[in-house]
Amino acid sequence: QQTLQSTAPSPSAQLHEHLGNLLSAEGISSQTGKIWTTDAPYRETRSKVVEYAEQGISAVDMEFSALCTVAAFRGVELAGAMLVSDEVWQQPWQPQFSQKEFKRKSRKLLTLLCDTL
Repeated sequence: QQTLQSTAPSPSAQLHEHLGNLLSAEGISSQTGKIWTTDAPYRETRSKVVEYAEQGISAVDMEFSALCTVAAFRGVELAGAMLVSDEVWQQPWQPQFSQKEFKRKSRKLLTLLCDTL
């Protein structure tokens, strides 16, 4: 059985809070939680999803922990907003990446973040 590292890289608490406030002010619902980072695409098996969900994991990603590690090494702050593209917890798997609604939400989020910078 796999367990999660307790020393996982993490985002800037200050930027994380700022990002949450920004999304809230724009009426964009969001949630925070732990992320399962894997470099093995398409290995999100039903049993792993269930196991990690029981450990409080709310999303799967491939890059965020690496970005947090680089940011910590470089001494810069980092936070991230992730938009759910695939719903791996459902039976069957619900890919959303090419759906119009996902694309609309993605453009809205990207525009908001770019305007904020």
